[in-house]
Amino acid sequence: MVRLPLILAALGAALVLPAAAADATTSALASVSTVYSFPSGSFVENLAVRANGEILVTRTTSAELVLVDPRRPGCAAVVYNFTAAGLSGMTGIAEYAPDVFAVLAGDYHFGKSVGVGSWTVFSVDLRGVRLSKVGCRALAGGNLPRVRKVALVKESQLLNGLAPHGRYVLASDTFAGLVYRVDMAEGAYAVAINSTYLSKLATPHGVNGIRVVGDTLYFANSGQSILVKVPLAADGSAAGPYTVVAHNEGPAAHYDDFAVDAEGGIYAVTASANTLVRVSADGRTQTVVAGNWNSTDIAEGTSAAFGRTACDSHVLYVTTVGGLLGPINGTVIIPGALVSIETDSRGAAGLY
Repeated sequence: MVRLPLILAALGAALVLPAAAADATTSALASVSTVYSFPSGSFVENLAVRANGEILVTRTTSAELVLVDPRRPGCAAVVYNFTAAGLSGMTGIAEYAPDVFAVLAGDYHFGKSVGVGSWTVFSVDLRGVRLSKVGCRALAGGNLPRVRKVALVKESQLLNGLAPHGRYVLASDTFAGLVYRVDMAEGAYAVAINSTYLSKLATPHGVNGIRVVGDTLYFANSGQSILVKVPLAADGSAAGPYTVVAHNEGPAAHYDDFAVDAEGGIYAVTASANTLVRVSADGRTQTVVAGNWNSTDIAEGTSAAFGRTACDSHVLYVTTVGGLLGPINGTVIIPGALVSIETDSRGAAGLY
C-alpha cells in the first residue's frame, strides 16, 4: 500500500460499522526470515509469485520491476525499468494469464507527489524468462520480458491494488476511493465500483489491497480500517451487498494488503502496527501471526502472497517498508525487504 506520512496522525478515527470488530487474539508467533533486503530508503510495495517459485517485487521509490528467487539468498535481478516511459514508481502487480502480469507504474515521488493522472497499466509477459542459475543477478539466456502499455488512466489519483477478473483487471484508486476495470486486450477502462465502503475517512487513503476469489472481491480500506467482501458481476461491478468481514481497532492498526487462504481466511499486514494477522473466514477471530508493535520482524508490511511450489505453498511472503513512514519504537528504520513466514495454511485456488 502507498501511504503518506500524515496518515499516522489520524489512524484512530472512529467508524460505525455494520459488523462487529473481530476478537483479537495472539498465539505463538511464527518465525520470520528475510528473503531479500533492498537498499535503504526503498518503499517495497507489492509482490506476485510466479508458478516457478520466483517472486516479482515492486517499489514506489523505483521504476524497476525486480525478480527474486527465494531459494537462493541474495538472488535478484531487474526484469524491466519503466523509467524510459517517464515513470518513477510502481505499485500493484497481479498475474492475469499464465506467467503474464499486469503492473501499475506512475510518476510517483515519495513524500512529494503521488503522480495524479500518470498511472498506467502495463502487461509484462514473462513466459520463457527466468533468473540465471549462474550469477543469479541476470536473466537466463538473454531472454527479455515482452512489455506492452495497456492503458493510461488519466482520471486516476493513486492506482494501487490489482486483481484479475475474467477479461479485466480491477485496479483500486486509493485516493479517489474507486475501483476501475481495465480490459487487458483492448485497453478500455471504466469505473467498476464506487461505494462509501471504498472511500476515505479521516485520512487520504481509502480502498487499498484487493483480491478476487471466484466471483467475490475482497478489499482493504486503510482509512476506515476494515476488510470487506462483495460479490462481482462479470463486468467487475458489485452484484450484491457489501459485507464487512473485520474491523481493525487501535492506533496505527489498519489493514493494508492481504492474501486469502484456501479456507477463506485473510492474512493481512497492518502497516505501522508491524504485524501480520489472520482473520477467520467468518470474521469472528483475528490472530496475530507474526510481529508486534516494537518488532522489526514485519517492519511496516505492505503486501502478502502465498508460495506456489510444492516446497513453499504454505509459506507466506510479505513485503515491508522497514519503518520508513512509522519507525519501529519511534526511532528504528531498517531496509525494506521481502520476508517469509511459515504458516499452517495454503493459498486460495487460482489466487496468487
